[in-house]
Amino acid sequence: NFNSPNLEDDVKGKISFDGDGRSHSSLNISALSLADSGVYFCAANTVTNTQPAYFGPGTKLTVL
Repeated sequence: NFNSPNLEDDVKGKISFDGDGRSHSSLNISALSLADSGVYFCAANTVTNTQPAYFGPGTKLTVL
C-alpha cells in the first residue's frame, strides 16, 4: 500500500524503495546480474486493499 512497501521474499535485500509512495518513489536494485533484466512495475493501492492497484508504466532494465 502507499504507506509500507511489500517485497517478495526472493528480492528482499536486493531491492529497496525510497519515497512516500504517493507522489514520488524510487526503486534501487543492488548487485545486478543478467537475470535482473526485465520490466519493473510499481503498483500501489489503498491501506484497506479494497480498490484495484494502480500500476506505473514500467521501466525496462537491460543488464549487459
